[in-house]
Amino acid sequence: MLNGNATFGGEMAVDYVWGSATSDNTYKGTTFGDQSPFNDVERYESNPSNAYMDQRWEDTYNGVARANEVLTILANLQESEAAMSESRATEIEAEAKFLRAWYHFKATIVFENIPYIKTAAELGDIAPSEVPNDSEGWDDIEADFQFAIDNLGPEPPNGDVGRADMYAAMAAKAKAHMFQNELNEAQPILDAIINSGAFQLVGNYDDNFRQDTENNAESIFEIQATAQEWC
Repeated sequence: MLNGNATFGGEMAVDYVWGSATSDNTYKGTTFGDQSPFNDVERYESNPSNAYMDQRWEDTYNGVARANEVLTILANLQESEAAMSESRATEIEAEAKFLRAWYHFKATIVFENIPYIKTAAELGDIAPSEVPNDSEGWDDIEADFQFAIDNLGPEPPNGDVGRADMYAAMAAKAKAHMFQNELNEAQPILDAIINSGAFQLVGNYDDNFRQDTENNAESIFEIQATAQEWC
């Protein structure tokens, strides 16, 4: 779900529609009648029936649902005879909460006020459909990112490229602060990433967008994909 299921409106990796188009940094091209919902987004004339809006909402909350399902299954597992080590369970919880915050972040930058959906155990007597959308969700987003920062190491869990680690959570939380214009809160987090020495700028900026130079020294969190086989 990190890339989203939809081709354009739901694509979450690059936010092409929501960032480049609405800022006039790019134009859709082709004919005026092609992908007309795109034109509405670009002109800030979207309404709830716009397919791009529908796709974005569906993709973000499908991701939230999957993250919460992991957290629910994990909690049940830890209460059974098949419980894993506490350290590994906490690591999985941190990964899931990172993803939950990530998807809510992707929702709020488009819809502004959103419901922050947690597990049934966390919500208590409140049904997911009854969670109010009376805020942008920043406090919960930051809390989930912080849990990931506190409980993930500097390397991806199990050494699996593409999994979130401590630095991914730090960068994501800093970005959340920046979207709120909380630059003083973002700077020390970003400084800590830079001063860690774990990353460095690549010599050729274009290498950040090439398949043969992916996951390079400049990459903090990179969504993995395959062009050659189904998996």
